[in-house]
Amino acid sequence: GEEAGVGIHGPGCECNPESAVRIQYLRLLHNFCDRDSNNYTGRRLLLSTEERQFIFSSPDFDRNMMNDGMRIPRDRMKEGLISKVVSSFIVESDGSPYKFWLSSCVEAFLRGSSPREQVFIAHTGLLDYLLQDITSDRLHISGSLQTNFDLLGELCKGNSVVINMLVGRLDEDGFRRLMTVAATNLVDSNVFFRSMILSVERIMSKRRQNALANEAHREIEDSVQLITEEGFSLDDSSSSLSQYAWLSETGITSRAYLSHSWYDIKMSAILELEEENERFVRTNEYMHDEKRETEWFPPFSSVMSRNATVSTMRTSSNLDSALVDDNVGHNGWVFAPTSTVDHENGFASKSDDDPIYRPNTIERLSWFLTANRTRLLRDLLDGVDLRNINHENICCLNSAVVIAIFAHRHMKLSTVLDELRDYSEIRNSTGEFSCFEINGDKRPMSSSNNVLRNFRELLWFWSEYYAHRGRDRLSLEFSSHLRFQEWKSVVSLLCADDGSKTSLVSLPVQLPKSPYNKRSTGNHSRPLEL
Repeated sequence: GEEAGVGIHGPGCECNPESAVRIQYLRLLHNFCDRDSNNYTGRRLLLSTEERQFIFSSPDFDRNMMNDGMRIPRDRMKEGLISKVVSSFIVESDGSPYKFWLSSCVEAFLRGSSPREQVFIAHTGLLDYLLQDITSDRLHISGSLQTNFDLLGELCKGNSVVINMLVGRLDEDGFRRLMTVAATNLVDSNVFFRSMILSVERIMSKRRQNALANEAHREIEDSVQLITEEGFSLDDSSSSLSQYAWLSETGITSRAYLSHSWYDIKMSAILELEEENERFVRTNEYMHDEKRETEWFPPFSSVMSRNATVSTMRTSSNLDSALVDDNVGHNGWVFAPTSTVDHENGFASKSDDDPIYRPNTIERLSWFLTANRTRLLRDLLDGVDLRNINHENICCLNSAVVIAIFAHRHMKLSTVLDELRDYSEIRNSTGEFSCFEINGDKRPMSSSNNVLRNFRELLWFWSEYYAHRGRDRLSLEFSSHLRFQEWKSVVSLLCADDGSKTSLVSLPVQLPKSPYNKRSTGNHSRPLEL
């Protein structure tokens, strides 16, 4: 007979005859929620009516929960299915056969959900659990760290309230511990880092645009006053800044991109059949959905125009002026600034009022991501090469491209590439070559500028991969809120092979034959035109 304590998959297995049915149910739930849409309201069926009313209609939610105040009043509402899934995920052990699928269900629910739903799920105890588990000293079994990092990234993505909740729970030691775990496990945490970059860029971009709008408003007021006092005519150039004060449009009619094609529309016939209370809740949901911003980032063309005409402001793009001394961790990562450079007076200064010196601020998170931008890119590229990349680890390459996209938006791409070249030269001079393990055999990369060449080769794979996968291109847009045209544009700059400041290599490199072109000569040095 079967030995006591030994499951059907071996020692430690907790499976039983009902396990397959339970996992199939969780897979069904995951597939129900998993839609490439930023406004798929079907997932809200996993919330109880009381929860939906609390999220979208309760004044308490706006007054307290959006400021990390009051917790969910469970005594006054029925628990919905997604809340039960979150509770089960928190209490399940790492070895449970259900842990992964419970996490997948929550992640699928969060993907594309509204900011208010993200805040609600964060208040269920999930945020606290993920932070505690990731930063604990316990040994994580295979896959558990990636599960937690992916879920934490989706929980925080693009949401300033949840980001504030996250950093607000971190003291100096906690911030360093979280980022150290992430930096030393990039295969598991790269999607989390990508989410943080997208979120911080969105928040800082909105701050920049608000500052530009205020400056333009003051400029127009001054011009109007000048017209009144001295009779001058208002020239178009007098309000030149106003064209750069971009604000995202809202409403269904503004959703013109392909990734907006599955936004839900209001169905009046269905509303008429609902009970009055349910109709009130759904109407409020619709009103909040209508107010959601269409785009997270200004169009690339407007960013370039603004950079060319507007003087540098104190934002995430120049927070790397902060100095560091011995506060260095894994692979040279820096975790805290020590001072900032006073360019006018020519000396370094530190202000305790500056939020970048406090670990529980978005400004500090922004500084950390900016100061370690090149290190993150280097370490991501160290973990994958043309011989081992596949659909499982291409996320590392996508994260690397996202770093390049925002570096280009901040006119820092050439600087990042120069820093990568410096890293390569230091490695070559010290004999610390990048190595890749293939079937247990560690092989060094052959090029003197190995990091840059490796990146160039990987981008050939990236272009080949996405040239023939339209649905995957659409998924990139959904997950990043960046148009694929911008992805392609930056990749083309990196793959110019002409020695320019934004080109990875100075001459064309030998690349493999395209698997999609039988007549390929194997000497293509540029990505395919998409």
